[in-house]
Amino acid sequence: PGGRTVTMAFTAPSTGTYHLAFRDSDVGVYLSPGGIGPFAYTLSPAVAAPLDQRVDGGISASREAGLYAVAGKADRPLTVSVFWGVADEGQLPPLDGRLRVFGPDGSLLNVPSRESAYAYTETRYTGIGHGNYPVRIFGHYSTLTEFILPFDGTYFVEVSDANQGTGNYWLGIADPMEHFQPLSTTQPTVTEFGVPGDGQEYQFIAAAGQALGWAYQGVHAIQGWAITDSGGVTVASGPGGRTVTMAFTAPSTGTYHLAFRDSDVGVYLSPGGIGPFAYTLYVMPTVQNMTINDGSAQRSKVNSITLMFSTLVTIDPGAFDLIKVGGGPVGLVVSTSDVDGKTMVVITFRGAGITGGSLEDGNYTLTTHREKVHDRATPHQALAADRVDQFFRFFGDVDGDRDVDNLDYFALRNAYGKVIGQAAYLWYLDVDGDGIIGAADLAEFNKRRNKRLKP
Repeated sequence: PGGRTVTMAFTAPSTGTYHLAFRDSDVGVYLSPGGIGPFAYTLSPAVAAPLDQRVDGGISASREAGLYAVAGKADRPLTVSVFWGVADEGQLPPLDGRLRVFGPDGSLLNVPSRESAYAYTETRYTGIGHGNYPVRIFGHYSTLTEFILPFDGTYFVEVSDANQGTGNYWLGIADPMEHFQPLSTTQPTVTEFGVPGDGQEYQFIAAAGQALGWAYQGVHAIQGWAITDSGGVTVASGPGGRTVTMAFTAPSTGTYHLAFRDSDVGVYLSPGGIGPFAYTLYVMPTVQNMTINDGSAQRSKVNSITLMFSTLVTIDPGAFDLIKVGGGPVGLVVSTSDVDGKTMVVITFRGAGITGGSLEDGNYTLTTHREKVHDRATPHQALAADRVDQFFRFFGDVDGDRDVDNLDYFALRNAYGKVIGQAAYLWYLDVDGDGIIGAADLAEFNKRRNKRLKP
C-alpha cells in the first residue's frame, strides 16, 4: 500500500533486472503555485541490521527512515525493542516514533504500539507561577516480543517518525537465527546479552555419565534453559530467573547444546534499557573421575577410593556416604589434598567388617552429595548434581570379573609363600594384611573358588 512513509521490499525469485514504480497520489486541491510542485521524497535503502547490539540511531532529516534487513527462519522468534526518548508527562519525545516489521514479500506483518511509563521526577521552573515545581518524566518505547516468523527469508524493520520529523532512537534487534559458540566446562564464561530478547546458544562435548553444570547470574533474568543433544532432543531443562542452576548428566558421549534467552523485555526508560546486560556462567565443580585402589582391575581387596574434582573445592562433613547393598553404612576416613589446582579426596574405611584395610565382600554404592561440596573460589557454587558410583569387592577376584576361577588361582599360586617386599607378593591376595600370603589367605580364597558375586 501507499502512504507518506512506505517500505517497499521483495525477495528476487531469480537473477535479473527489476523495475520499481510508484505514483504521487496527492492530486486534487491546489491553493498556491507550490501545490503544482515539485514535491521532494527520499528512498532510504535497507541496511543489514546490526544484530544483538544496541543501535544508537537517528533521523536527521525530514522524510527519512531507518530500514534494517534481518535474515530469518520460519518458526524462529523475532524480538525488536526501541527506546524513543523521554518527555514530560502528557508530551511526546522529539521523535514521534513508529516501529513496523515487514515480511520478505513486502507485506506489513506487525506495528507495535508506542508505550510510555514513568521514569523519574525532576524539579524545574515550568513557566507557570513562581518557583520550581516537580515534573514527572516518562520514557517512550515500542516492543515486538518473540514474534514468530512465518517463513524463511529476509525481514525488514522500519524505524520512522509518524509525522516525518527528526530525532534520535535506540534500537535493539535480537538475532532470530541460532549461532552456537563453544562453552567452557572448566572456566567461567563472562559475557552479555546484547539487547532485550537476545538468545544465547552454546555447544560443548560431554562423556557418557559425565555430570556438568553452570550457575547463571545476570542483570537480567532468563526465561528458562534447555540442553539438547546433537539430534535436537532435550535431555535437560529448567526454569529461569536471575540466579539459575543449569545441570545435567550426559546420557551418552557427544556434542550438546545449551540455549537460553533474555526475558526482561517490555519497559524501557533510558537507552541503557536496550542493552547490553552482563551475565556470568560459573562452572559448577564436578567429580572428574573415581578410582578404586590404584586403578587396577582387581577387586580382591578394596582399600581406598580416590575422587578427583574439576577444581579446588571445600568438602563439608557428611559429603560422602558409602552403603553396602543389603547391608548398612560404612565408616569412612576422608583425606583431602590439592593437586595442580584441583582437590583430590582419598577415602579409606574403618569399623566393623574392615579386614586388612579392605571392605568385606559385597556390592557398594558411594554417594557424593552436591550441597556439601563447594567451589573454593565461589563458595555459593555447589556440585552440579549428586554423584553416585557403584562397585564391588570379592576376595580372590584378581581380574575384576566378579568370579574366582582358575585364572585367579594361578595368580594366587604364583604369590603363595611370598612376603611383602618380594616381587611376586600381591598385596590384594593378603586377606588380613599380615605381610605374607599363606594358609589363611589360601583358605579364604578356597571359600570363594568357582563362585560368582551377583550384581
